[in-house]
Amino acid sequence: MTTAKKTTRDLRIANTRRVLETIQRDGPISAARLSERCELRPSTISNILKEATARGAVRSCGYGESTRQGGKRPLLLELDPGYGWLAGAELSRAGLRLAVRDFALGARLERHRLGEGRGARELLAELENELRGFIQGESGRLRGLGLALRLPPEEGLDQAIAELGRRLGCPVRVERPAALAACGEWLIGRQREPEGLVWLGLEEGEQGWRAETGVVLDGRLRSGAGPGQLVLPAAGGDIGDVLRLVASLLEPELIVVDGGPEDLVLAGEVQVSRPGFGDFAIAEGGVALAFEEALESVG
Repeated sequence: MTTAKKTTRDLRIANTRRVLETIQRDGPISAARLSERCELRPSTISNILKEATARGAVRSCGYGESTRQGGKRPLLLELDPGYGWLAGAELSRAGLRLAVRDFALGARLERHRLGEGRGARELLAELENELRGFIQGESGRLRGLGLALRLPPEEGLDQAIAELGRRLGCPVRVERPAALAACGEWLIGRQREPEGLVWLGLEEGEQGWRAETGVVLDGRLRSGAGPGQLVLPAAGGDIGDVLRLVASLLEPELIVVDGGPEDLVLAGEVQVSRPGFGDFAIAEGGVALAFEEALESVG
């Protein structure tokens, strides 16, 4: 009995996530169109929208055009920015980079606070102060925080992050920098269409190019074990070898490359592009990850 209930809940959350992601990507959109795009029954769509609207995550925004056969104009729906705020942060030797957006992934705010020489705990405190100051000046609550740490590990840091989440009243998820950058480029960057995307952060060393990767496959961030942690050295400094290896192993529709030579050419079907967020690619990726976490609170 417990297993059945858990399976039903998981299915409801998965369906809600699919519907809200479709609204974010394709909205304003009608319920009928949502049913087609998500391949869900109209009754399922109706129940999800009723719950999401009651929670304040979805709102109506006017009417669409009627069909050629006439009839009522369809009510259009969009994500409600007032549902809350989403934050992403990168903590590194250069300091704190913070990005904040509303639940509809608009109202962009980015801040860079210098903190050279500060440790992870000091930057976490700075991050908390920044977020508290922002929330106090705006309406709505913080719904999620995506975080990347590019600093040496410190004892008790995991507990400090968990306590930060409790004080802020939102889930905090820590990911590798490249994974966050991939998530941001796919969800809210310039590259919205591909189901498969690889983000490469390139650094040139004595032995050639080193590429840290973040991977989105089938519209989902691949984190933890597996291709999301792939690190590729290329002997001789030939960046083409790295690109060809990534394309053959992961078969993405798009490779987004940060760093490396100015001219990047890859023969074949895979498109190569530059990041859309510049220095805030990782922080914006944290926002995208926070959005994914926030969907859980709606389902």
